[in-house]
Amino acid sequence: MIYKRALIVGTFIALYSLTAAGQDYDDPLAPRSSPDNALTSPLKAVSMVTNSLQETRRFYEDGMGLTCSKGELSDDIKRIWRLANDGNWQLHSCTRPQTSDGIEVRLLSSDLPGKEVRSDFDVKRNGIMSLGFAISGIEAHEEKMVDLGYPTNDGITTITLPTTSGGTYVVKESHYKGPHNSYNLGIERPEGFDSVAAVDANSGLGGPAYSAMMVPDADVFKAFMEDVLGYEARRDIEFESSGPGGGLIGIEKGTKLRFIQMYSPGSTSNYMIVMSVGDLSLPASAEILPPNLGLMMMTYETSNFDKVASRMEGAEVTATSTLVTAKGDRRVTFRAPNGTLIEIIETGNKVKD
Repeated sequence: MIYKRALIVGTFIALYSLTAAGQDYDDPLAPRSSPDNALTSPLKAVSMVTNSLQETRRFYEDGMGLTCSKGELSDDIKRIWRLANDGNWQLHSCTRPQTSDGIEVRLLSSDLPGKEVRSDFDVKRNGIMSLGFAISGIEAHEEKMVDLGYPTNDGITTITLPTTSGGTYVVKESHYKGPHNSYNLGIERPEGFDSVAAVDANSGLGGPAYSAMMVPDADVFKAFMEDVLGYEARRDIEFESSGPGGGLIGIEKGTKLRFIQMYSPGSTSNYMIVMSVGDLSLPASAEILPPNLGLMMMTYETSNFDKVASRMEGAEVTATSTLVTAKGDRRVTFRAPNGTLIEIIETGNKVKD
């Protein structure tokens, strides 16, 4: 078993709340307002386009404990998701039905040729780069992943974090190289501290709890999340990296990174991490659209579709035509400032502006 101790600035920091055994530690990541104030939901789904469906399913099912099943894919949905009419597209939905939260991982498979959106694991590359999973028993899970052929990128990293009472606690992380050059992190917090997502008692796994994205301009993307989706930034810092240790590839020692955690108001999981290295940012290896391959779309729900649509117009984003489902709900996709696809689905008690 390999352990490496990393500086807090050397990895995906700020993944952790400071709530222990019901005691409030003045958590900077705690909700700042009620869910009633949310315009859009916590992150509902992240979509990956793949040309290696069975191997991708194996990683998320056997490795990360998700349950994947084939879903229906209508021509209208293919249009909204920017999928070509040809290509024998399939939809497979990967979830964790044993827990109350967790981001759905959608796998969109076809036989069309496509280029990798992330041609390597350089974290400076623009686009969705990772999913984060809660783990109880990270050492045993690492052994299982190695047996499956998925070793960690840099062993198990330990990170010492402060509490406001003057003490410290240690968090363990594992970084796995996943399908289509995605990072998939495991996070284990010590006994008495809340996990980053609800954990299934049988498997010891939970989530995904968050998705992380590298963007060329953090201010522009933060404003988009706030002004269009109604998200709130609970942590926004700049720090210098301690180097490539901690599982991140392409980050040299001393590199300045902007790091922002963004939540739907009132939520505690299914959040977004936005990162930027400014002028050192690398473009995506291919356009962030199907049939190119990799993580490329995030899905949010709203009960006030009209208000989101109005904000989209104000932000001058390009959207597909709106689809009205058989239930009367509306859904639309559009491009975020960095080119990532965003899907909005109308749900719940609808509000008309």
